[in-house]
Amino acid sequence: MVRVRHIDNALIIELEGDYLTLSTTSYGGGLRLINTIVFTQVSKQFNEDPSDYSRNLLKRLSLPPTKTIVFLTATDIRNKYLVKENKDVGVTLAMTLGIDPLACVGGLTREVKSKVSDTCKHHGTINIFIAVNKPLNIRSLAELLMLTSAVKALALSDLCLMCDGSRRAYSSAVDATAVASRAGRFIDTYVGPITPIGSAVSVLIYESIVELALKDLDENTKFKLLTDFSIDEIKEFIYRVYEELLKTSNVSVSKVKRVINEVIDEELSDPNVWMLLASFKYPEILSSIGWIPKLSKVEYERDSVKIIADEVLGMSLSTYINGVKGLMSYYWLDRVKDKIDVIRGKAPFSDDLLTSFMGSIISKVLDRILRG
Repeated sequence: MVRVRHIDNALIIELEGDYLTLSTTSYGGGLRLINTIVFTQVSKQFNEDPSDYSRNLLKRLSLPPTKTIVFLTATDIRNKYLVKENKDVGVTLAMTLGIDPLACVGGLTREVKSKVSDTCKHHGTINIFIAVNKPLNIRSLAELLMLTSAVKALALSDLCLMCDGSRRAYSSAVDATAVASRAGRFIDTYVGPITPIGSAVSVLIYESIVELALKDLDENTKFKLLTDFSIDEIKEFIYRVYEELLKTSNVSVSKVKRVINEVIDEELSDPNVWMLLASFKYPEILSSIGWIPKLSKVEYERDSVKIIADEVLGMSLSTYINGVKGLMSYYWLDRVKDKIDVIRGKAPFSDDLLTSFMGSIISKVLDRILRG
């Protein structure tokens, strides 16, 4: 159904014949007949006019400008793309994926906004092309476009991709989507989620986003999605807590930092620690929108005395990491958390995640230091 080839920084998808396409691409967007799709990698500092850039690119590649759509991305196009087919239903997917920066309801986080304004607007793009090997009318194409957006949002949510705190991402900053059907006599076909075409499209999109995203989600990124901080930042915070509140004489800075690194690296080699860390996130998301029965959104935001589940989770994590010592250290750190900048003001579940993890790690660090 398609021919795929690479030329320099361009991934070229050539279709067998003309396809009616509905797309949001910056070049070739809208409704048009096409037979070629180009995904091209641009610099992260790209600030040219997308249409002019695309026209020059197509001229250089000797591709038809009126029958080609162009997707722009700053992601690594040779390693972050997929082309898949469902031959039984006659559906083809082509995708490139970059997941930074992300968009949530209400826009981007402040940090991400500054990144977008200072660098390439096409950095973190999820570009999706879907082709159906039968003629569809415009209504059916619009239905596929809607389905694509819905499945993309679900995949990003399941990947625990967050802007900050409890705000789950539904898109990257500047995505583009194109859906196409073979040119011919239109068929007024329903292609929603429960149809063979809709089902095949949803599986291809969901599995492809997850597959490509997991290439980007290393342990440090996953840790930051769960805690809002990188592993190195947490190591530094723990050292600062030790230095300010617990300093033990006659122990060198280098030794303390080495032990902190060892303990955290050991704990994060345990999948159960990761699952316990993740257990804090979903209650926070549900509570933040008022989903939990008998607990209003306002009560959650004010950290109502009704809420003890955050402490129960904190007890579970700290006890798992270092038994009673970990639990006592968690209680201690929870009592002094207002003295710690990185914890002060955090949402109820987030602050207990941090105090239980950091507290139990500190207890293990002290065990090793005091043992010599």
